[in-house]
Amino acid sequence: MTTNSQHTARSVLRNSAYGAATWVIPVMLGVIATPVIVRNLGVDAYGIYALVLGFIGYSFSIGIGRVLTKYIAEFRASGENEKIPDVVTATLLVSGVVGVFGSGLIVISAEWLVAEVLRIDPEARVQTIYALYVAAAVIFASIFNHTFGSALQGVHRFDIYSKILNASSISQTGGTIVLAWLGYGLIVLLIWNLVSISLTAIVTLFAVRRYIEEFGLRLPVSSHALSIVAKYAVGIIGYQLTANALVIFERSWLTRELGSESLAYYVVAFTPGLYLQGFVGSLVLMLVPLASEFEHRKIELLAIYRRATRLITSFVFLATTLLIVDGKDILTVWMGDEFAINATSILIVLSISFGLVAILSVSWQMKEGLGVPRFNFAASAAALIVGVPAMVFFTERLGAVGTGVGRLVAFAVLGLSLIHFERWLFGKVQFMFWSWLLFRCLVCSLIMAAVLMAIHSAIAAGWLSLVVSAAAGSLAFLTGSWLTGLIAAEEKAILHRAVSRSS
Repeated sequence: MTTNSQHTARSVLRNSAYGAATWVIPVMLGVIATPVIVRNLGVDAYGIYALVLGFIGYSFSIGIGRVLTKYIAEFRASGENEKIPDVVTATLLVSGVVGVFGSGLIVISAEWLVAEVLRIDPEARVQTIYALYVAAAVIFASIFNHTFGSALQGVHRFDIYSKILNASSISQTGGTIVLAWLGYGLIVLLIWNLVSISLTAIVTLFAVRRYIEEFGLRLPVSSHALSIVAKYAVGIIGYQLTANALVIFERSWLTRELGSESLAYYVVAFTPGLYLQGFVGSLVLMLVPLASEFEHRKIELLAIYRRATRLITSFVFLATTLLIVDGKDILTVWMGDEFAINATSILIVLSISFGLVAILSVSWQMKEGLGVPRFNFAASAAALIVGVPAMVFFTERLGAVGTGVGRLVAFAVLGLSLIHFERWLFGKVQFMFWSWLLFRCLVCSLIMAAVLMAIHSAIAAGWLSLVVSAAAGSLAFLTGSWLTGLIAAEEKAILHRAVSRSS
């Protein structure tokens, strides 16, 4: 391996580690926060809280800032730094327009949504309307928060991004736990969410100004830069709107047909899979600037794609196996018997769904880095078209589990986009690579499942059994990966050196 390749590999590993760090603390805090919020708000009120958070996270695009990730990386790699202020100005303008439109639409339609679409119980309608008003402000702040963070990613400052995001998570989730424990309702919790995100956006902007000298406004707005940003943003906005529409429909449909209590069970079962997808997403964040820099070097791109896909797929199989086999115990220890009874089957279905989309995140991020987010838009639109009727069909027959089955169907359609991507970029589908990879992952998962079930039969359910089960199961999966060749020779050497240094 050349010195340059070694430097790139170390940079990728380092940035992946920083990306992962942005999810470790939020996940840990989220695990603590969820039962506290449920106990203090009640199951029904938590269902409404989760519904409103769905609007915050999934209503209007907060991903426009990815334009900055791509073009800051691309212009710096090509020595065209003077173009960066034009793109920054155009991106902030587009972000502001989208933010005003999206937030305004939620404010205007809040009463209609609550009464006619969601059919919230009359006694909870006023509170839900005010919650949506706060959510609209949170959405606007989130768009700019994400835009500034995306600029840091464009210069590979994942270390700074990680520190800011972790500090924000501690503040936001910690404050939410305290406020919930003190007995405050969902409006106060959402206002704290708004304050925390707004402060994070300000801090991130200061960091961007410090580490990116070219970051600034250049007026009047360049029509060429606006055209570049608009063209790229259409794909981003399009796929996020369609993906978000699926989530909003899912939660609205559940609330309308089965009530906010069923939504609460569904959202809790939804959370581990969402954490899995989010964690994997944080690992592959560096693929956007990396793909932009290697855009015209197909051999290097194929090597990056295969390595990232192999590592991510292996991790997804490990995590999904743990959630499927230990799902009931996880819910029992975490949320109590009632949630375990009502949410275990949903958890299993959703874990498979999110595992699938997590594997697709490698190609998804590379498409953004290569400047073709319109491919993701097309795939997401197809998933929405199939997913909505699937959710309606299966919910009527299987209840909340059926809603999860509908999501799985939608994600299966999403998976077909992988065929198009590989043919477009590499000229052919990587059939032999996928056969080799999936067979070995399946073998390792079966070994892990056997170990997990053996531990279940020997130790009563509890935090101790979950820790022992996760540790032993992960070790079993890694052993299988070592024996089957799922771990490459180069990675074995890295692990060997790490063990040698620690001993």
